Amino acid sequence: MKLLFADEKFEDSEMKNRAQRLLEHVQFTIQKAWPDAQGFLRLSDPTGWAQAAVKLKQTLLMSPNDYRIHYCRPGSRFDPAWMVAEDAEGDAVPDAQSKRVATCFFPALVEQKPSPFAEQPALTNILVGNKTFFPTFAEKQSLDPKRVISKAVVLVI
Repeated sequence: MKLLFADEKFEDSEMKNRAQRLLEHVQFTIQKAWPDAQGFLRLSDPTGWAQAAVKLKQTLLMSPNDYRIHYCRPGSRFDPAWMVAEDAEGDAVPDAQSKRVATCFFPALVEQKPSPFAEQPALTNILVGNKTFFPTFAEKQSLDPKRVISKAVVLVI
């Protein structure tokens, strides 16, 4: 996989195409969900952001550890152990302890030990099938703040 990801043709074709599709989807979602939001207009290099996001996914797929993406539900209590509070302008909210989450701008990324492979696993299970980014119900309930790689960014009310 490392050789495939490092291949110049793969980088030029697949990586750029995936980054462009990601950027288009995110911009479309922002326009539909919050038409007045600046979205990616205030970023100096939105394409670079999208390429970095695709590169992050590649890195996580090739890591020996597993990762889970944890979203904060609207209405849940703010938890500084795995969340960072911002206002609608993107400024930090220092006194968010007693507030509730209005929406989750970006989810938290949590590292965990990998699940063991089945006996004689297929190559596709090793490379792709064994990597699940969405947590199970039990994993959501037992989120360990010590394993948080990147905190969720939330809007609080």
